[in-house]
Amino acid sequence: MALRRLLSFLLTLVCVSVILLVCINLSGCIGLVYYDPTQTCDGYTLMCKDTTAHLLDMNGIIIKSWNINCYPAKMFPDGSIMGQSGFGEARLELSQIVQYSWDGELEWKFTDWEVIDGVSTARVHHDFQRDGNPVGYYAPGLPPQSDSNVLVLAKDDVLDPEISKNLLMDDVIYEVDWETQESALLWQASDHFGELGFDEQAKQLIYSSGGDYLHINSVSRVGPNKWYDPDTGEGDVRFHPDNLIMDSR
Repeated sequence: MALRRLLSFLLTLVCVSVILLVCINLSGCIGLVYYDPTQTCDGYTLMCKDTTAHLLDMNGIIIKSWNINCYPAKMFPDGSIMGQSGFGEARLELSQIVQYSWDGELEWKFTDWEVIDGVSTARVHHDFQRDGNPVGYYAPGLPPQSDSNVLVLAKDDVLDPEISKNLLMDDVIYEVDWETQESALLWQASDHFGELGFDEQAKQLIYSSGGDYLHINSVSRVGPNKWYDPDTGEGDVRFHPDNLIMDSR
């Protein structure tokens, strides 16, 4: 009996020691963990968390912060930052696409894709791109154009009995004119359901469940590349710079 109590005590002591060591180790991991200037390119990092975007230097110091939803947030060469705002479920959609200046002044906002319960909403879902820069981050020779169109990934509620007996939370891609705020649908997932490669089991599940069946997370234009020349028409037409490329969850 005494041996069992001793073993129990020793086991408890070991567990407590492990917990303390883990806590001590984690306490030192707040902020910058490691930085070797000889192995890195000097620059800044835009780190996004929930409703705040932080611009960090190489030492992990916050240079600037913006109250903007981060699914994702993107920074442009003039210091402006673009992201999402408004109402909705952040991981599925939000009602506004917004752009703020370096000083936090609102430069542009779009909400007029759809009206839900009397309120205009962009229904933007995760991604958007400014013309001129197809990828959303710094790329040499591909600066985002000022006053350019905006490519938007969004959601739409669709009832299509050939796909599902329940409401589908469909994925759509539309484009917004920066100046006029006029928008145009470019692509809708349910229109291409038969091309998406679902097997019969998946089709049955989608038919019985509906909902968020595809969940596209990013979209961009293919952009300039060596596989297709739009001026001569030579190459693989699938790589036309104006074509769209996306990925689904």
